[in-house]
Amino acid sequence: MSEPDGIARGPTSRRGNVVGEARGLVLAALLAALAGIVDTVGYLHLGGLFISFMSGNSTQLAAALGLRNFNQAGVIAELIGLFVAGATAGEMLAAFTGRWQ
Repeated sequence: MSEPDGIARGPTSRRGNVVGEARGLVLAALLAALAGIVDTVGYLHLGGLFISFMSGNSTQLAAALGLRNFNQAGVIAELIGLFVAGATAGEMLAAFTGRWQ
């Protein structure tokens, strides 16, 4: 039985890939920081609604509906709808690009 491609067959030298791994970690840290900043700005701008935390927004929507605050419920429902539309568009773009996603 042969091993799948990409599985190491013993100790290997990783010295040559340290720079690539460091770049990947720096990029991941920068993207995480950017996402946190965008989330914070959105939270402050929307008065306590979340840009990426949809379960929190769902709870806020239920509370607004329970209190019959339909204006706020409409804003929250719109935000949830935009999130779903963005996720759908991202999936469609990924399917369209094929292996380049």
